[in-house]
Amino acid sequence: MPDLKTALDAAYNMPDSLQSCSNFVWHVIQAYVPDQPYMVANDLVKFLARSSDWEMIDANDSRGMAALAKAGALVVGGREDPPNGHVLVVYPGDVKESGGYAYSGSDGKTQVMRSHGLYARAMSRSLGSWPGAKSDGDKTVWDAWAGPKFGKVRFWVLKSTKPPK
Repeated sequence: MPDLKTALDAAYNMPDSLQSCSNFVWHVIQAYVPDQPYMVANDLVKFLARSSDWEMIDANDSRGMAALAKAGALVVGGREDPPNGHVLVVYPGDVKESGGYAYSGSDGKTQVMRSHGLYARAMSRSLGSWPGAKSDGDKTVWDAWAGPKFGKVRFWVLKSTKPPK
């Protein structure tokens, strides 16, 4: 089985991943499932929800997600959103406080996102401009959506990568 951190780093630096969460996550999945077809974020979320190879896990259990990723399990999170959803991979490491990054508020002024609690770390790229959606492990799974949208995010673990109990 591939090393999760190695797969993440390789995918993060692929030229077609630089502005695409879907390409980034696809490259990570392909390290484990070489014949995984490419899907845009919305389609990947639908696929993960119905695939028998993936198991949905509790989106509110960031410590559990972090533990799975630290053990080398591939955990993917995502949310459908027209026209483009967003997907990410849980990054191996301890949970951390969300927030701490700069963003432009509705008034155009630069603000710093406050913490909304401890969450698993995330790795992701994005075609959008939201700074929380771009992470090399320095942001959390909450930061990618940073608000009420996080309530509709779902997470799955690739069953073949789960550590034995």
